[in-house]
Amino acid sequence: MIGKPLTVLMPEFLRKVHEDGYKRYLATGQRHLNWQGHELTGLRKNGQEFPVEVTFGEVTADGHRIFTGFVRDISERKQAEELRASLHQTQGELARISRLTTMGELTASIAHEVNQPLTAITNNGSACLRLLANQNLDPEVLRRALEEIVADGNRASAVIARIRGFIKKAPEEKSELDVNEVIQEVLALVGPELQKNRVSVECDLRKALPLVLADRVQLQQVLLNLVVNGIEAMTAVTERPRELLVKSQIEESGDLMVTVRDSGTGLSSEADRVFTPFFTTKANGMGMGLRISRSLVEGHGGRLWATPNSPHGAVFSFTLPATGSSS
Repeated sequence: MIGKPLTVLMPEFLRKVHEDGYKRYLATGQRHLNWQGHELTGLRKNGQEFPVEVTFGEVTADGHRIFTGFVRDISERKQAEELRASLHQTQGELARISRLTTMGELTASIAHEVNQPLTAITNNGSACLRLLANQNLDPEVLRRALEEIVADGNRASAVIARIRGFIKKAPEEKSELDVNEVIQEVLALVGPELQKNRVSVECDLRKALPLVLADRVQLQQVLLNLVVNGIEAMTAVTERPRELLVKSQIEESGDLMVTVRDSGTGLSSEADRVFTPFFTTKANGMGMGLRISRSLVEGHGGRLWATPNSPHGAVFSFTLPATGSSS
């Protein structure tokens, strides 16, 4: 390529841009693009366009200005970047499918939680109508009934808002979060399922935890998967209390650790097998919830693992790097 114009490597649409920029540089010294590692489109001998990275230089020898150009084919790098982007998108879709599947498993409990305040609203409204028909509506009774209707309406609205926030399709958005707050949100979401299965919950949450940089919905998904798995592991337990312990603490390394401990049927000697894609003990399970949870945690710079609980059940733990700020 020595002695030949750079335009022979350019598609037609770039040639005039380059020539105009080159003339402007000779006249004014003003560059029309970054000379170091600039990405452009190149042209092969067969007319095929391909991505390149170019670096230009200028030297003076014997009073002559000499321009140099280094062109590197970055097709493989671009393909790898596109593949990573595609895999990231696929992982996001799988995570959302997992969230929808989990919410599907909780449908009966959620319907019950929404139905309770709606039933109370109907009862209070009917009572007010009867009193009004009998012309016996005390203003104080009306005020209390309306207050209860508003409170129950807010209850139902809060349930729906939690569900919508959890299953909505939205891009990843990391921000500084208080993990204890996210734990409480998840326990509120799964509260009816805990009551339905007669599971008692104990929270041992470390105060003044450092904040973590995380996507709230993804962190909720990890915690919800672990809590729901714990509940399901205890459905066959009849001879001992069904107990779930959720704990947050700070490790010696400074990382934040969350532990979900149940008193269910426990794990086999190969505890890590539960993270294998499509491994499941549920009749209608996908076997992807824990695998996706581990991927989400690792995507936040942490790790997720499982160990047997003593004397019964399983312990799922995950860590996240702390930001340094305190909640």
